[in-house]
Amino acid sequence: MAVKAGYEKESVKETSTVKAEAEAARASSSEVEAEAQKHVPAMQERDGFLRAGRRLQGRYDRLKTKAGDLARGKQDLEDLIVELGGNLTNDKRVLQQQVEKLEDDNRGLLAHNTNLLCQTVVSGLEVQQTRDRVGNLERQVADFQTAEAADITTAVSSMGVAE
Repeated sequence: MAVKAGYEKESVKETSTVKAEAEAARASSSEVEAEAQKHVPAMQERDGFLRAGRRLQGRYDRLKTKAGDLARGKQDLEDLIVELGGNLTNDKRVLQQQVEKLEDDNRGLLAHNTNLLCQTVVSGLEVQQTRDRVGNLERQVADFQTAEAADITTAVSSMGVAE
């Protein structure tokens, strides 16, 4: 029985120790739980900030990509402006050369037309002079024919008188 009494005594002692440890654990657990409850709002706030940070980072990344696209588009447009400016300068030079050539051609045509006009006026005068000469020659021929006819008539008349 002594063993039994020693065992019970030791069992009670161990039970008391276990109960004390359990009580201490419960108290510690309550303190940890209370401490954790203090940190829950901060952790929830932290989680909210982390989610907001991820959303903002995503938005930042999208905006950064869009800004890069816009910068490339702007550069492309600036390059196009430079290219078109060069094309306009080249086109202007080509058009100026064409205008100068056409002006030279027009001066040549004007000189040729002036020459043709002068030739036409001279030809017109020559035609008029030729017509006047033809008219004079026709009158001379008519006068000659009239004179010849008169001579023939006189000759014929004088022949008829002599007979």
